Amino acid sequence: MLSRFNDKWIPHPRTGCWIWIGALQGGGYGAFSVGRKPRPAHRISYELYIAPISTGLNVLHKCDVRACVNPDHLFPGTQKDNILDAMAKGRMPQFYEHKIRPTCPRGHAFDEPNTYLDRTGTRHCRRCGADNARRYRSKEKA
Repeated sequence: MLSRFNDKWIPHPRTGCWIWIGALQGGGYGAFSVGRKPRPAHRISYELYIAPISTGLNVLHKCDVRACVNPDHLFPGTQKDNILDAMAKGRMPQFYEHKIRPTCPRGHAFDEPNTYLDRTGTRHCRRCGADNARRYRSKEKA
């Protein structure tokens, strides 16, 4: 499998990226078939050269080149890590408003203890969530 994998990338002379020249999945990520099932090539690279990927973790790119499969450019992280990394690098413009707004629509601070990110990277106010849950529970009792 390693030699078949290595036949599908070429090194980029300036960046050190290993550019995937095999099949691509949506979004420009490489696809490598393992047992007739296509899998993301960067995940296969990480597993071949570094270590198995723990359940629930993504494989993120330091270089931000989706077709790169260089294991030195890859690192494991949660979906939250992936979203925060993309936001920090300015690759998620739809979240800029949430990134700079200091409070939720009801005026509660978007600080560390009062904020959580959902799986899409949208920030939510914990206090508003608790208030909504309290209102819902009080309606159930009535």
